[in-house]
Amino acid sequence: MSATSFHRGFKAATGTTSGVYHKRLRLTRPADGWRWAADTLSRIAASAGYASPSHESRDYKREFGAAPMTGAKRFG
Repeated sequence: MSATSFHRGFKAATGTTSGVYHKRLRLTRPADGWRWAADTLSRIAASAGYASPSHESRDYKREFGAAPMTGAKRFG
């Protein structure tokens, strides 16, 4: 399967590109971390594969509409 065919099929099946889908999967883990663990943003970001906590925080805010600390207070 060519890369082009894969990307077309992936977008048809999921409604999104593989890059966006992968980012959402990575952000699910930090969201769960904020809900269930009293951990630092640095550790949660690192566990999701982010090198920078600020990058993870920015992506989290774009995806969920609130900063990670807001989510921690809401779910903590």
